[in-house]
Amino acid sequence: SSSSSSSEDLPDWSYYLIGSPSDVVLPAPRTPLAFLAGGSDDVDAGFEAVIARALEGAAADSPGVDIVVLSAWSEGDYNEYLYGFSGVNSVETLVVRTRAAANNATVCRIASGADVLFLDGGDQWDYISQWGETRLDEVIKRLIARNTPIGGTSAGMAVLGEYDFSAQLDTVRSWEALANPRDERITLDRGFIASVPFLDRTLTDTHFAARDRLGRLLAFMANVLALGWVRAPADLRAIAADERTAALVDNGVARAIGEGAVYFLRPTVAPAPLVARAPLNFRSVQVCKLRAGQGTIDLATWTSHAPAASYTL
Repeated sequence: SSSSSSSEDLPDWSYYLIGSPSDVVLPAPRTPLAFLAGGSDDVDAGFEAVIARALEGAAADSPGVDIVVLSAWSEGDYNEYLYGFSGVNSVETLVVRTRAAANNATVCRIASGADVLFLDGGDQWDYISQWGETRLDEVIKRLIARNTPIGGTSAGMAVLGEYDFSAQLDTVRSWEALANPRDERITLDRGFIASVPFLDRTLTDTHFAARDRLGRLLAFMANVLALGWVRAPADLRAIAADERTAALVDNGVARAIGEGAVYFLRPTVAPAPLVARAPLNFRSVQVCKLRAGQGTIDLATWTSHAPAASYTL
């Protein structure tokens, strides 16, 4: 197929294409695959995995996959990088800045042609506030339902669990959240992208070791429990990834790829009642820490097949 590069820049959305403008229709994969990247430099192995999954049932002479990148701010930065992978027919970046754009028929038609869907980094509140409960949101749900491989980095990973730290009132740091687990900046969402398989009842966090985010993740978990979103503490889980690192969740079995570690957290008991400006009191949280090549954890049963570091906070 002929390769081309084009872009369109409109007031509330932009479009960048590299590769073939013709849409390849591939059979839906038999099983889901999610790629949760912790931010900073990209993890090539994660893109290789989602491309391979999308190609699983394709004919031998298939021109390849159409990757759609969703962003609120990009200038098509991912296009050339992703087009360099084997098995790619096209890369399309949609920069969707407003709710009107997220309800635009052309935007939704392009997004619905994704064989692989990837959410760029940025500010997750842009995604939740501009895309939530729009036609684009419905397209994302349909793609997930047909096992379209899905991934995200940084803010893009932050919205893939059923529960999200929404950053509506900006970010919050661990020392602030631990000192005051009722901090008004601890804003949580459970409406946007809540159906990724095996990420139900799950919070995610990113840039984990580099930005010292364990404390705030525990505060997020404590707030979810205080809200009564799960029946029992052990029903809640969290997945956090270091920079240049990702979790690959392959039909419910997760492993780490990249340079750092991925952390899988599950509480065993409820925290003490959360009191404004009183330190968080939350103990007996189980942690499984995986690095690349160190084994796996089955998210359905929360059992790890790993000689990995498992410990309790």
